[in-house]
Amino acid sequence: MIRALELIRVDADENLTLNEAAVQILQESHDALSIFSFYGTKASGKTALLREILSASLTDDQATANELGPSPSNRPGVWMYVEETSYAHAKRVVYLDVSSYGENEGLDALLFGITACLSSNVVNCSVGQIDENAFDSLSFLQHAVEVLGEKPSLPLLTWIVRELATKDVKAIVNSSDPSADLDQLYLQAVLNPRTSPFTSSLPWQILTSFFPKRNASILPLSTSPAYVKKVQRLHKTLIETSKPKTINGVELHGSLFCHLLSKLLGKTTHITEVFDKEWDSVVQSDLLNLVELAFETYKRAFDAKMSNPQDPIKLPCDLQVLKYVHAIAVDTAQPLLAKVAALGKEHAALADILFKELSAKNLNKWVEENNQTSTAQCMAVLQSLHTEIEAEIQAKLKPAKEPLRLADFKSIIRTYQHQVQTMVVKYASDAIGPQKMAVLGKFYSTLLPKYIDYLVQLGEQTMNQQTTNAEQEAVNGQKRLDQALQAKIDASDSIKNSQKEVQEKLVQNIHMEIRMKSVLQDALDDVTDLHEKAKLQGSALEAQAFNNVERTAERVLEVSQANKVDEGALEGYLIKQGGGGVFGRKNWKQRYFMLHKNVLSYAKTKDDYERGKILKEFSIVGCEIKDSMDAGEGFEVWPPSTGQAVYDYKQGLFGSDPTLGRRKVDGESDRIFYLRASTMEVKEQWVERLRRAVKQAKTQ
Repeated sequence: MIRALELIRVDADENLTLNEAAVQILQESHDALSIFSFYGTKASGKTALLREILSASLTDDQATANELGPSPSNRPGVWMYVEETSYAHAKRVVYLDVSSYGENEGLDALLFGITACLSSNVVNCSVGQIDENAFDSLSFLQHAVEVLGEKPSLPLLTWIVRELATKDVKAIVNSSDPSADLDQLYLQAVLNPRTSPFTSSLPWQILTSFFPKRNASILPLSTSPAYVKKVQRLHKTLIETSKPKTINGVELHGSLFCHLLSKLLGKTTHITEVFDKEWDSVVQSDLLNLVELAFETYKRAFDAKMSNPQDPIKLPCDLQVLKYVHAIAVDTAQPLLAKVAALGKEHAALADILFKELSAKNLNKWVEENNQTSTAQCMAVLQSLHTEIEAEIQAKLKPAKEPLRLADFKSIIRTYQHQVQTMVVKYASDAIGPQKMAVLGKFYSTLLPKYIDYLVQLGEQTMNQQTTNAEQEAVNGQKRLDQALQAKIDASDSIKNSQKEVQEKLVQNIHMEIRMKSVLQDALDDVTDLHEKAKLQGSALEAQAFNNVERTAERVLEVSQANKVDEGALEGYLIKQGGGGVFGRKNWKQRYFMLHKNVLSYAKTKDDYERGKILKEFSIVGCEIKDSMDAGEGFEVWPPSTGQAVYDYKQGLFGSDPTLGRRKVDGESDRIFYLRASTMEVKEQWVERLRRAVKQAKTQ
C-alpha cells in the first residue's frame, strides 16, 4: 500500500515542523531506506509524474481504487510516499515530493538542502528542451550554497525531461549510432562545459558543482504509445540502480532518518555540519531507541509466552522454564538488535550490553517473584504436613488412662522422627519451584530442632513432676509417722485414767515400737545391701571392661591373622548415623568398619581399631541389607524379625569356628544401622559382601 502523507509542514511564518504521523510510519520498520527526492516547478508536472511512476508498481485493481490517495495540497512543504518492494537491496523506498513554487528562494533552498543531503538520488523534473528558462527555475541554488556549503556531498542527479520528442533529441545529440544512449548524450550536451551553451549561467555552475554524477531520462510525449512503457521502465530502473542512503558509512533506517531530519530542521545554514558535530549524539540516540524497541519486543514476547491462553506458565515453576522463556524472547528481539550492526562494531557491542542488562533485570524480576511464590507454596505444604504430625503427637501426649511416663517419650520421639521422614517424601512430590530444597533446609535448621526441644522439655517436665510426686509421697509418709507418734502421746495420757487401759496401751505402744524398729532396721539392711551390690556391680563393670579390652585386642589379632588367608574380610571407613539417647540427636560420624565372616565391628579410627579400641561388634546373622530410601551412597543393616535368627542376633553367637572360640559377640535387638559410603562403587562393594556373609551364615 502506497499513500501520500505530508512529512515536512511549512506554517504561515515559514517555520518547518515534522508530521508525527509520517514519523511514526517511517519508524515502523528498521530496514535500510532508499530515498528519492523529486524537484521541479509547478509547471513541470513533477507531482503527476511521481504518481505515474508509483502507479506503475500497482496492479490494475489498486490503480483503479485510487491507491495513492489524494494529491498533495497546493502549498510549500515535503510530501512522502513509502513503497515496500521485493528487492533485497531496496526493501523500503521513500519518495519525497518537494513542493517549492519560487516565491521564496530562501525557503526553496532550505527544503532542497535538507532533502537532497538525505537522499540516495536527487530527481529534477522539467518539461521540453533544457534551456535558459530551465536553469532560471533553479536560481534558488544560489541560496542553497549558503544552506549546504560550497562543496556538499550530494548523491546522483537524475534529470527527467518530459514532453520531448525523440526527433528533437536526435537533432541536438546528432548521433548516428543506433546503440547510443540518447538520454545520457543529451544531458552531457547540456551540462558538459565543452558543449553546453549555458556555462555562464550561475545556476548551471552550481548545479554541475553540486552533482558531479549525473543521469538523464527523457520521456516522450504523453500522447505517445511508448509513454506508459517508458514510465514503467523508469520506475524499474530507479529501484534496481538505487542504493540505501548512507551517512558516515551508516545506512539510514526510519528512526535514524527522522532523527537527522529533526536536527536539520533546526538549522538554516551549513546544515551538513550536523553529520560531523552532532553525528555521535544522533547515533547514540538511535542506538538507545533500537535497544528500547528490542527490549519492548523481548518483554512482549516474554509476557505472551508466560500468559499463553493455550499453555500458560504458572508460578511457581522450575527455574529452567523461566530461562527457556527468556531465551525465546531474546531470539525474538535479535532481528532488531542486528540492525545496530549498521552503526559500527562498537555501537553494536554497546547495544548488546545494554539489552542484556535490561533483559537480565526482567528475568531477575520474574525469578524473584518465582522464588517468593515457590517459598510460599513450599512453606504452606510443610506447614500442612507438619500440622498433621503435631496433631498425632499431641494425641499421644494426652493419654486417656494413665499419665505419661519418662519411657513413653522415647517412643514418641521415634514416632516423630519416622513421621518426619515420611513427610519429606510427600513434600518432595507436592512442593514446587526452585526454593523446594531451601525451604526444606530452613525447616530442618529451625522448626524441627525447636519441636524436638519442645518434646525434650515435656520429658524433663514429666521427670520433674514424677520426682516431685515421689518427694511429696515421702513428706506425706513423714506426716503419717508424726501422727502415729502423736497418737502414742495421746495413748500415754489416757493410761492415767485407767490402769487397765494403760497396760493395754503400753503393750500396744511396745509392739508398735518393736515394729517401727523392725521397719527401720529393714531399711538400714536394704541400704547396706544396695551399697554392697553397688560395690559388686562396680567390680563387675571393671572386670567386664578389662575383659572387653582384652577380648577386643584378641579380636583385632584374630581379624589381622584372618585377613592374610581370608578373602572374605573387608575393612574401610563408612559414615554412620549415631544411635542417640532418648533425647539425643542422631548425628552422622565417620567410623572405621571391619567385616570378618559374619561379624561386623567398628572403631573411631583405623589406629583405634589396631590398638583394640573397638566401639562395638555384632553378628549380622539373619540381618537384612537394604539400600537407603534416597537411592544414593547410603545403605542400612536391619536386625532379624522372626525365627531362630532373632535369638541368635539378640543373644550373640557362640561360633564353632576355632578362630572365634567361645567368645560372646555383642548385639542389639532392635537397632537399625544407617550407613553411607564415600562413593557408589564403595557402597556396592560393602552391600555385596554383607549380603554374601548373611547368605553364607544361613547355609552353615
